[in-house]
Amino acid sequence: MSVESAPAIQVTNLDFGYKRGVNVLENINMTLPRGSRCLLLGDNGAGKTTLLKVLAGRHMTKSAETVMVLGKSAARDGSLNHLRSYLGGDWGKTTVSFAGHGIPLCADIAVKNLMSNLQVRH
Repeated sequence: MSVESAPAIQVTNLDFGYKRGVNVLENINMTLPRGSRCLLLGDNGAGKTTLLKVLAGRHMTKSAETVMVLGKSAARDGSLNHLRSYLGGDWGKTTVSFAGHGIPLCADIAVKNLMSNLQVRH
C-alpha cells in the first residue's frame, strides 16, 4: 500500500502501558480512512489521552508498524511532526499569578495571542 493510499490512522494490536506489566491500552485495533471523523469516548482513566499521545508520537510503541499515521510510523517518522499536533487539555491556558498571592490561576488565551510570540521569533 502506498503512502498516498494509506489510511489516516492504522492501529494494529496496540498494547501500551506506563509501568512494566500494567497496560493502559490492550489489543487496540482501528483503521480511520483519510477524511473521516471519529469520536473518542470513554470514562476517566480509560486511555483516551494515552491513545492520542501514542498517535501524536509522544510515546514509543514496541513495533514501528503498530501505529501508523498517513502510512508512516507514528513515533519513528519525524516528517509527521509537520503534519499533526497534539493539543492537551491545557494548551490554551497560561498561569497567571498575582503579586502577594501564592495562588496561580489559569486564564483562557486566544490562539492568535498564544501564538504571537512564536510567530515573531520564527
